[in-house]
Amino acid sequence: MTNPDWSRQLITPIYLSDGTVLRTLGDAADRVVRLRPTPSAQVAAERIIEAATKGGNMFSTHAAIRLALLRGRDQITGNAADIAHWNQR
Repeated sequence: MTNPDWSRQLITPIYLSDGTVLRTLGDAADRVVRLRPTPSAQVAAERIIEAATKGGNMFSTHAAIRLALLRGRDQITGNAADIAHWNQR
């Protein structure tokens, strides 16, 4: 097994209403482990670990993180560039 790459960048930063910006898998992992244990938080944690240890798909990882944060009631905000990026998908 290779060393996990917790510094791997997310597709786009995730801006939270408390001013926190999640930029890396490590940032996301720190936040996700503090969420209530729910299926969406479990999936996000699994995706983060897979992306860090096996080079897993960052699109599905990013989506899982955002869903877990929304279901965990973290308020996600965004700047205009972030919103435009996601609207293009």
